[in-house]
This record gives sequence, structure tokens and C-alpha cells, in this order.
Amino acid sequence: MRRLIAWVARFLVAAREWLKRRIAEILDKHPALAKAIETVERFDEALKPAAEKIKAGDTAVNPHWQWIVVKNPKGRRNGNSFHDFGASVGIKEGAILTVVALDGDQVLVSYASPKGQGYGTEAGNGTLFFVHRYEFVSMTRRFEKLQEKKVLEQGHIMDLLKSTRLA
Repeated sequence: MRRLIAWVARFLVAAREWLKRRIAEILDKHPALAKAIETVERFDEALKPAAEKIKAGDTAVNPHWQWIVVKNPKGRRNGNSFHDFGASVGIKEGAILTVVALDGDQVLVSYASPKGQGYGTEAGNGTLFFVHRYEFVSMTRRFEKLQEKKVLEQGHIMDLLKSTRLA
């Protein structure tokens, strides 16, 4: 048994070294990829202080519709249906997410629909699911930026429509 463990350990060390070399080769051939990785690492470092301060009761605004997995042990009802533990449901843009508990890099949050109550495939109020800490701390700002972008785009489209009518 000791020989097997020693062999597996040597194998894993060799594999790790091979992967390091291979990654270095790929990054040398693709500087844009290396730059993107650097940007992500800087972004992670920038979010780290805020991510470490998250506590139960903190809230964030969901920036866009996305699918999540229900983590309520007994499932959760929405306005017209029931979603079991492990079911995939949607959360709407503008929903309020409240931290219930922390689990390593994950944050267990509770959902509150922006429309008062979810229907159909939307999660019901009180649906629990996990979000990565870094995602949670950036959600509200991303929501605000998307709202600003929408207003600008709506104005641009209105201008296009006005100019089309004048033509």
C-alpha cells in the first residue's frame, strides 16, 4: 500500500510540473489570453476585501436573469408551482438577494422577486441558492451599470426613430 501511495504522489507531482510547463507554453503563444488571466486576477484581488467582509443580512441586487439551483431542503413554492430541492429555476433582474449563511467561497442567499412573487419558472420568495462571494459583492454595481446602459440605449433608439420619421 505504501508503494502505491508513493507512486501516486510521484505521479501527481510530475503531472503538476507538466501542467505548469504546458500552461506557460500556451500563455507564451497567446499573449491576449495571458493578459485576460492577469485582468481576472487583478479583479479578484480588488474584490477580495469586500468579499471577506460579507455577513448574514447583507443584500445585493441581481443584475440579470439567470438560472440557479434550489437549495431549500424541503423545496420552495412560488406563486403557482412548487420547486423541489435541486430544481433549476430562474431569478429575475432587479431581485434582492439576502445573505443567509457563508460556506467557504460560497454565500447562501435568499431570493426576493422584484415583482412581489415569482411565477412559472421564476424562483419563489425565500428560495435559497449559492453564489460565489466575488459574484455577490459585484452584483449591485453590475445591475446599476446595466440600468445606465439600458437608459442610454433606449435614448439612442428613440433618436433613431425620430430621425427615421423625419426622413
